[in-house]
Amino acid sequence: MNKMYEIKDVAIRLNRHPRTVRKDIKELQLKFPKESALRTKVGKRLRFTEQHIERIIELCSNQNAD
Repeated sequence: MNKMYEIKDVAIRLNRHPRTVRKDIKELQLKFPKESALRTKVGKRLRFTEQHIERIIELCSNQNAD
């Protein structure tokens, strides 16, 4: 089973504030509505695996390149 991470864990990994990461994920959800890495929830909260975090980094990199 994969370890699940919260927004605060993703923020630490990306060296950003949790509010900024939350805002960035909301923007990515609008731009990529079918991306599962941005929509995995356990209960009401978003959760992320290592693969999701890597995918978010890719999406952020692509978004900044545009």
